[in-house]
Amino acid sequence: MTKGILPWALGDTSLSGAGVGFLTSDTVADTGTAILRLLTLSEQTTDLATAAANVNLSTNETLQTFTSFNSLRLDSGGGYVGIRLLTLG
Repeated sequence: MTKGILPWALGDTSLSGAGVGFLTSDTVADTGTAILRLLTLSEQTTDLATAAANVNLSTNETLQTFTSFNSLRLDSGGGYVGIRLLTLG
């Protein structure tokens, strides 16, 4: 859940814009070739409970403590209720 992202890069799996997400890079095995790909579901969490994680919210979440996250994606229905400071790194 803490896989690094490229903060300047978004990707999409559909022409309609329905599959937008953060990109990360990987190296293809035994080739040394780097590829860009969307974060997988296993590389993201769906709540604000894990610090330094890639967060993908589809419901409203309330942050109870000061926490930093790697990325925050607000999916349909997702939101952040801020009673504490949220830092993205």
